[in-house]
This record gives sequence, structure tokens and C-alpha cells, in this order.
Amino acid sequence: MSDKTPKVPKSAATPASRLSYRGIFRTFLLLTSIYFFWRFLDTHVEKFYIFQPAPLHALVREALDLYPGQSAGSLEKVVDHIVTSLAETHGTRHINVDQKEWFFNNAGGAMGAMYVIHASVTEYLIVSLSSVHPVILCPFVRGKRSPRPRSLAPPLARKATRADTARTTISTFSMANNGRSHRVHWRRRCAPCFVLLFLPVSLTRQQVYPTGSVHHLKRGTIKQYKMHEGCFALEYARGWIPFMLPFGLADLLTSTLDLPTMWDTVRITGREMIRNLAVGKL
Repeated sequence: MSDKTPKVPKSAATPASRLSYRGIFRTFLLLTSIYFFWRFLDTHVEKFYIFQPAPLHALVREALDLYPGQSAGSLEKVVDHIVTSLAETHGTRHINVDQKEWFFNNAGGAMGAMYVIHASVTEYLIVSLSSVHPVILCPFVRGKRSPRPRSLAPPLARKATRADTARTTISTFSMANNGRSHRVHWRRRCAPCFVLLFLPVSLTRQQVYPTGSVHHLKRGTIKQYKMHEGCFALEYARGWIPFMLPFGLADLLTSTLDLPTMWDTVRITGREMIRNLAVGKL
């Protein structure tokens, strides 16, 4: 008998290496299938939309004409008119009619308040409000408001909200509102509610969107925006909304650590998405 043991060919793979190759191949097939399935859905995503920018813009203009003014009461009436009209058109199964569900929003370096009118996998419709009047922010001292603190910043700088729009996979239509017409603004010599947008390719030119106008932030683009004091907007976004959630939660996780606000954001948005999925709205 020969003492020589059979030699294993160098090209032969071990069972462990075969398993690792199979795992990599299966993972590649899975990711490829998910990608092409998403691309297929992305080409048909418009079939899932129930809102259109033009009717929403007309509804905003109608509400501003019916309820002029910049008081809190005017804001409530404008929002109530928009929500009531949308509920009559689309039904309460798609519209959140609880107008008390305002909560803080920290995103893109700005802080404001928001109310979710609609949220689904492919659309959201919210009312976003910039910083409130400085008198409301003044602390109370023995039952009386303290004097307004001085600031070295220019007036428009301390009365505006600046932030990053974010570069996302959705298209956003923002409609600037505040319940006053241009004529009332200039007659009373008040700064009108308008949104300034800035692009780095145009260093000396700003895009100005006054009351009642609409701005379309196209998919994949990014800008810096500034909303002046007392300005609020109806923001309509279409696309794959879940991809937007990290932008909405990043500041809460890395900066403010405001867990109650983060819970409100996740709870209300998730609830509305599930509620729309339950009635067949993607």
C-alpha cells in the first residue's frame, strides 16, 4: 500500500467559500431585484397621486381672499378653509381634520411648527409656520412680559427662518401664505410675507416668492430658503415620502435630542401613512 495521500487540487473551493460566494450572489440578486422593482414603481408613481398643484394653489388663493389679515384668527380661518375644502373633495379617510395636531419641526437647520393634513407613501401635504412674533417669545417676569431683547443683527435677520431645502427624491410645491394682500402690506409699511430662495450659481440674484405665489423645488435639486416672520406655507410634496423622513429627523437625533417632538413626528406621520394604506392609497 502506498503511504501517499491524495492531493487536493488548488482550484477546488472549500464548502465555506462556496457558501460565501452563494450568499454574495443571492444578496446581489436581491438588491438588483429591489432596484428594478423600485424603478418600475417610480415610472408609475403618478398613478398614485390624488392631489394636483394647480387646484391646491387656487384653494390657497381663495382662502387668502376670504380671510385677509395676519392675526392668529386669520391663520386659523385660512387653514380651516383649506382643510374643510380638501375633506369635502377627498374625504376624511385621506385628510387629517384634527387641526389641533400642531407640533414643532426641526429640519435643515430651521425650527418651526407644522400640521400634517395628509401623509402617505407617495404624497404629503402640510402647513408649515415660521417663527412666531417676537412678543410671544419674550419670557414672563412676575406676570409681565420682559422688554424685547436687543440684537445686533439686522431686522430681517432676526425676523426670518433660514434653512436648507435638502436634496431628495421628491418634488415639492410650496405656496407662501399669510392672509394679507400686497396692497395691505405696503400700505401699512409692513414687511410682506415672502420666501427668498438662493442658489450658489447665482451669487447676486435671489428668487422672491410673495404672498399667494407658488415655488416648485424639482426633484434632486437643493436651495437655501428664508421665510420671514409670521409667514406660513402650504407645502405639497410628491414622490417617495419615506426617503424624506431621515431629513426630518436628523436634527432631532443629532442636535436638539427632543424626544417628545420626534415621537410626535413619527407617530402622526406614520399613523397617516398607515391609515391611507388601509384604504388602498399608496
